[in-house]
Amino acid sequence: MSDEKFDASMSRITSKPSVVGKLETIRNSVSGWAVESAPSSPGTSNLNCDLAIYLLSSVLDTAAILNMFTTIVNPYLPVLGSVVDSRTTQRTRSESSQLSNTYQTENTKMVEDPKAHSADDPKRDVTVAHPDSSDVPHLFIAGDTYTILLTGTDTAGKMCLIDMHVPPGGGPGPHRHDFEETFTVLEGEIDMTIRGEMIGAKAGQTVHVPANAPHLFTNATEQPARMLCICEPAGQDEFFRAVGVPVDERTSTADLSDEDERAQLEKAEALASQYDTELLMDTE
Repeated sequence: MSDEKFDASMSRITSKPSVVGKLETIRNSVSGWAVESAPSSPGTSNLNCDLAIYLLSSVLDTAAILNMFTTIVNPYLPVLGSVVDSRTTQRTRSESSQLSNTYQTENTKMVEDPKAHSADDPKRDVTVAHPDSSDVPHLFIAGDTYTILLTGTDTAGKMCLIDMHVPPGGGPGPHRHDFEETFTVLEGEIDMTIRGEMIGAKAGQTVHVPANAPHLFTNATEQPARMLCICEPAGQDEFFRAVGVPVDERTSTADLSDEDERAQLEKAEALASQYDTELLMDTE
């Protein structure tokens, strides 16, 4: 603001010489502060100076200052708004940057944390198994033939996968395991009794048996049935290896005498608890 404009403003404020003198002193005192503290926007230093004069001089003559409010302050309101918006935007950007940095830091910690994201173990091999291959074990157990496709060694103990050939009339008696067991019928039909309730599972259907739930399954048809059985975690594969009689193919049977069958059953009863399995009475 030029001296002429300033003097004109002073005349509009009041005609009292004492007030004008005091305002002149105030103007000279705050002019330097206004220039130093003002942003680089044109005209902002005049804004700071005029507002300082207005606020400080209000204690001298309130009525006169109210009369000059529109003349001095209104022209600078757009500039004042832009200054406030600019500072608010800078603060918002700073806070957003801090939040972004915090998120990146936490995200990096999560990636680096082995519990949150496990790395690939190249020492573990990929397993490919064919159910009709002689490279996988085929085991005859209580009239059925079980082919072990994936062992606990293949899956680091997490699960095992067994291909089950169940001839007409085949299937185990009632039992339960301390692990999860899932059956998917591939061919034929299987009657599964779980907790005393019978479920007819046909080809394409999957039945999950919760851990420790008493169950049995039977092929009540005149055609062979085939299922995939997943046990989680592994262990049932080792039980079948310990009890079963090796045969040549997936659908092969073993010619066991009555004495051999009793011996196999007794062995299964003796070893069952070691593999988290319990053989139940037929009446349960």
